[in-house]
Amino acid sequence: MNLTDNDIGPEGAKALAVALTPNAGGVFNTSLNTLKLQCNDIGDEGQKALTEAGRYRPSDNPCNVHF
Repeated sequence: MNLTDNDIGPEGAKALAVALTPNAGGVFNTSLNTLKLQCNDIGDEGQKALTEAGRYRPSDNPCNVHF
């Protein structure tokens, strides 16, 4: 998904991180494998949230996030 230059900001990045994290049943979105967020000023908080969300992805289905 290409969201380059969309004024996402830190709060938007946190919302995306929630979408990348498994739900209570352990199910997560397997169709999203690339997320492009260049030029969005997501800041340290947004980067941290997305990095933490990435830890929950299985190694055979990673999501590559580009800042």
